[in-house]
Amino acid sequence: MPSSQTLSALQEKGFRTTFRGFDKNDVLAYLNALDNENRQHSAEQEEQIAQLQAQLDKMRSEQSAARACVEKLQSDLSAANQRAEAAEKSAAEVVARAKSVEERATANLSRNKENQQAVVEWQFRCRDLQKQIDEYEKQIAEYEAMSPQAGTGPRTSACPAGKAGAGPGTEGTPG
Repeated sequence: MPSSQTLSALQEKGFRTTFRGFDKNDVLAYLNALDNENRQHSAEQEEQIAQLQAQLDKMRSEQSAARACVEKLQSDLSAANQRAEAAEKSAAEVVARAKSVEERATANLSRNKENQQAVVEWQFRCRDLQKQIDEYEKQIAEYEAMSPQAGTGPRTSACPAGKAGAGPGTEGTPG
């Protein structure tokens, strides 16, 4: 079989002629060389096509994997956004509750201060009343000591029974 050099040589030289046209062997040799060259080119092209098809299949597979990855990332992002929105809503609710608790605590502190002031005022009133009671009991004792019938008769009081302070000589006396 002629090589591509032979094919080139035949093209340059041309076919020999015979009585009835071109030399049959030269034409057949040329056609065989052309056929061999075409087969070689076809084999090379088929190998190149197979390589390109393999690359295309690989790229399609990578593209499919990339699409799946993008879809998963989009799904994860959507879920993360939903969690972030829920967290923001929850945080806003917590802040609102904290503000409400703070307002109630402030109100309670204010009432506590008012109550403490009221307690102090009541303590002063009680002390003043106790002083008055002590003074009245002293006056009663002095009056009873001056009275000729000390402790012997019914005593009249401006206070109903059991309402005046319990002092000496006041137990069991009708009012």
